[in-house]
Amino acid sequence: MDYMTVLPPWLPLTLASGLTLFLLKEAWEFVRRWRADSRKRLAITTLLAQELGQLYFVHRSLVGIVNELCQQYPDKPPVFSLYRDANGKPCYRVVWGGTNTDERAIRSIHRGAGDKLLMDAAMLDRKLFAKMLTAYTRVTELEHLRETLIDILDEGSMVDTFAGYMGERLVVILQGMDDLYRYCTGKPIASAKSFDDV
Repeated sequence: MDYMTVLPPWLPLTLASGLTLFLLKEAWEFVRRWRADSRKRLAITTLLAQELGQLYFVHRSLVGIVNELCQQYPDKPPVFSLYRDANGKPCYRVVWGGTNTDERAIRSIHRGAGDKLLMDAAMLDRKLFAKMLTAYTRVTELEHLRETLIDILDEGSMVDTFAGYMGERLVVILQGMDDLYRYCTGKPIASAKSFDDV
Protein backbone atom coordinates (compact mmCIF):
# COMPACT_ATOMS: atom_id res chain seq x y z
CA MET A 1 0.00 0.00 0.00
CA ASP A 2 1.34 3.42 -0.93
CA TYR A 3 1.00 5.84 2.00
CA MET A 4 1.36 8.92 -0.22
CA THR A 5 -1.85 8.06 -2.01
CA VAL A 6 -3.72 7.50 1.29
CA LEU A 7 -2.51 10.75 2.98
CA PRO A 8 -4.37 13.93 2.17
CA PRO A 9 -2.50 16.19 -0.27
CA TRP A 10 -2.22 19.12 2.22
CA LEU A 11 -0.54 17.08 4.97
CA PRO A 12 3.08 17.52 3.73
CA LEU A 13 2.51 21.30 3.52
CA THR A 14 1.11 21.37 7.07
CA LEU A 15 4.00 19.29 8.33
CA ALA A 16 6.56 21.52 6.62
CA SER A 17 4.98 24.73 7.92
CA GLY A 18 4.72 23.31 11.46
CA LEU A 19 8.36 22.28 11.38
CA THR A 20 9.34 25.71 10.02
CA LEU A 21 7.41 27.47 12.80
CA PHE A 22 9.02 25.24 15.41
CA LEU A 23 12.53 25.98 14.08
CA LEU A 24 11.81 29.73 13.94
CA LYS A 25 10.55 29.68 17.52
CA GLU A 26 13.65 27.77 18.71
CA ALA A 27 15.96 30.16 16.84
CA TRP A 28 14.18 33.14 18.43
CA GLU A 29 14.51 31.56 21.90
CA PHE A 30 18.21 30.91 21.31
CA VAL A 31 18.82 34.54 20.31
CA ARG A 32 16.77 35.77 23.28
CA ARG A 33 18.74 33.59 25.74
CA TRP A 34 22.05 34.61 24.17
CA ARG A 35 21.17 38.31 24.52
CA ALA A 36 20.05 37.81 28.13
CA ASP A 37 23.29 35.97 28.95
CA SER A 38 25.31 38.75 27.30
CA ARG A 39 23.52 41.40 29.37
CA LYS A 40 24.04 39.33 32.51
CA ARG A 41 27.74 38.81 31.75
CA LEU A 42 28.17 42.57 31.18
CA ALA A 43 26.42 43.35 34.47
CA ILE A 44 28.53 40.82 36.38
CA THR A 45 31.83 42.06 34.93
CA THR A 46 30.86 45.70 35.60
CA LEU A 47 29.93 45.02 39.23
CA LEU A 48 33.07 42.94 39.76
CA ALA A 49 35.25 45.67 38.24
CA GLN A 50 33.74 48.26 40.57
CA GLU A 51 34.24 46.07 43.62
CA LEU A 52 37.79 45.15 42.60
CA GLY A 53 38.54 48.84 42.11
CA GLN A 54 37.54 49.53 45.70
CA LEU A 55 39.51 46.52 46.92
CA TYR A 56 42.52 47.84 45.03
CA PHE A 57 42.45 51.00 47.14
CA VAL A 58 42.31 48.90 50.30
CA HIS A 59 45.30 46.97 48.95
CA ARG A 60 47.15 50.18 48.11
CA SER A 61 46.47 51.53 51.59
CA LEU A 62 47.86 48.35 53.17
CA VAL A 63 50.94 48.55 50.94
CA GLY A 64 51.51 52.09 52.21
CA ILE A 65 51.23 50.91 55.80
CA VAL A 66 53.65 48.02 55.16
CA ASN A 67 56.13 50.39 53.53
CA GLU A 68 56.02 52.62 56.60
CA LEU A 69 56.40 49.63 58.91
CA CYS A 70 59.46 48.42 56.98
CA GLN A 71 61.02 51.87 56.64
CA GLN A 72 64.32 52.48 58.38
CA TYR A 73 64.19 55.43 60.74
CA PRO A 74 67.51 57.24 61.45
CA ASP A 75 67.05 58.18 65.11
CA LYS A 76 65.54 55.52 67.27
CA PRO A 77 63.02 52.82 66.45
CA PRO A 78 59.51 54.14 65.95
CA VAL A 79 56.56 53.28 68.13
CA PHE A 80 53.56 51.81 66.31
CA SER A 81 50.14 51.79 67.92
CA LEU A 82 46.54 51.13 67.04
CA TYR A 83 43.60 53.31 67.99
CA ARG A 84 39.99 53.71 66.91
CA ASP A 85 38.62 56.94 65.51
CA ALA A 86 35.30 58.53 66.51
CA ASN A 87 33.41 56.11 64.23
CA GLY A 88 35.15 53.06 65.69
CA LYS A 89 37.26 52.40 62.61
CA PRO A 90 40.80 51.12 63.24
CA CYS A 91 43.69 53.51 62.55
CA TYR A 92 47.36 53.19 63.20
CA ARG A 93 49.82 55.73 64.48
CA VAL A 94 53.59 55.77 64.17
CA VAL A 95 55.72 58.05 66.32
CA TRP A 96 59.42 58.42 65.56
CA GLY A 97 62.06 60.76 66.87
CA GLY A 98 59.85 61.53 69.86
CA THR A 99 57.82 64.25 68.12
CA ASN A 100 57.07 63.18 64.55
CA THR A 101 53.72 61.47 64.15
CA ASP A 102 51.97 59.88 61.19
CA GLU A 103 48.46 58.48 61.30
CA ARG A 104 46.55 56.46 58.74
CA ALA A 105 43.17 54.75 58.66
CA ILE A 106 43.08 51.03 57.96
CA ARG A 107 40.40 50.72 55.27
CA SER A 108 37.61 48.15 55.50
CA ILE A 109 37.12 45.38 52.97
CA HIS A 110 33.75 45.12 51.23
CA ARG A 111 33.18 42.06 49.08
CA GLY A 112 29.45 41.58 48.69
CA ALA A 113 29.19 41.55 44.90
CA GLY A 114 31.77 38.82 44.34
CA ASP A 115 30.17 36.48 46.85
CA LYS A 116 26.69 36.98 45.43
CA LEU A 117 27.68 36.66 41.77
CA LEU A 118 29.89 33.58 42.04
CA MET A 119 27.17 31.07 41.11
CA ASP A 120 25.88 33.21 38.22
CA ALA A 121 29.42 33.48 36.86
CA ALA A 122 29.83 29.71 37.14
CA MET A 123 26.75 29.18 34.96
CA LEU A 124 27.63 31.85 32.38
CA ASP A 125 31.35 31.69 31.78
CA ARG A 126 33.83 29.03 32.88
CA LYS A 127 36.87 31.30 32.40
CA LEU A 128 35.28 34.16 34.39
CA PHE A 129 34.40 31.74 37.17
CA ALA A 130 37.97 30.41 37.39
CA LYS A 131 39.46 33.91 37.52
CA MET A 132 36.83 35.00 40.02
CA LEU A 133 37.53 32.04 42.28
CA THR A 134 41.25 32.83 42.29
CA ALA A 135 40.73 36.56 42.84
CA TYR A 136 38.28 36.13 45.70
CA THR A 137 40.54 33.59 47.37
CA ARG A 138 43.16 36.35 47.29
CA VAL A 139 40.62 38.86 48.65
CA THR A 140 39.92 36.49 51.54
CA GLU A 141 43.66 36.43 52.20
CA LEU A 142 43.73 40.25 52.02
CA GLU A 143 40.98 40.36 54.62
CA HIS A 144 42.91 37.97 56.84
CA LEU A 145 46.11 40.04 56.51
CA ARG A 146 44.21 43.20 57.42
CA GLU A 147 42.75 41.61 60.54
CA THR A 148 46.12 40.17 61.54
CA LEU A 149 47.77 43.57 61.04
CA ILE A 150 45.19 45.13 63.36
CA ASP A 151 45.84 42.45 65.98
CA ILE A 152 49.63 42.80 65.73
CA LEU A 153 49.52 46.60 65.92
CA ASP A 154 47.21 46.32 68.92
CA GLU A 155 49.65 43.99 70.69
CA GLY A 156 52.73 45.86 69.47
CA SER A 157 54.78 42.71 68.92
CA MET A 158 56.38 41.15 65.81
CA VAL A 159 55.57 44.21 63.69
CA ASP A 160 58.77 44.02 61.60
CA THR A 161 58.48 40.29 60.91
CA PHE A 162 54.84 40.46 59.94
CA ALA A 163 55.34 43.55 57.76
CA GLY A 164 57.91 41.70 55.64
CA TYR A 165 55.64 38.68 55.23
CA MET A 166 52.64 40.89 54.49
CA GLY A 167 54.57 42.77 51.80
CA GLU A 168 55.32 39.50 50.00
CA ARG A 169 51.72 38.30 50.19
CA LEU A 170 50.32 41.65 48.99
CA VAL A 171 52.21 41.20 45.70
CA VAL A 172 50.55 37.80 45.12
CA ILE A 173 47.14 39.16 46.12
CA LEU A 174 47.43 42.03 43.64
CA GLN A 175 48.25 39.61 40.81
CA GLY A 176 45.04 37.62 41.39
CA MET A 177 42.91 40.76 41.60
CA ASP A 178 44.58 42.29 38.54
CA ASP A 179 43.96 39.16 36.48
CA LEU A 180 40.20 39.31 37.10
CA TYR A 181 40.06 43.10 36.64
CA ARG A 182 41.81 42.79 33.27
CA TYR A 183 39.34 40.08 32.23
CA CYS A 184 36.40 42.31 33.21
CA THR A 185 37.63 45.61 31.77
CA GLY A 186 40.63 44.97 29.54
CA LYS A 187 42.66 47.42 31.68
CA PRO A 188 45.11 46.95 34.56
CA ILE A 189 43.72 47.34 38.05
CA ALA A 190 45.99 50.34 38.62
CA SER A 191 43.68 52.31 36.28
CA ALA A 192 40.73 51.82 38.67
CA LYS A 193 39.11 54.89 40.17
CA SER A 194 37.95 55.18 43.74
CA PHE A 195 34.66 56.78 44.74
CA ASP A 196 36.70 59.81 45.78
CA ASP A 197 37.98 60.25 42.20
CA VAL A 198 34.56 60.12 40.53
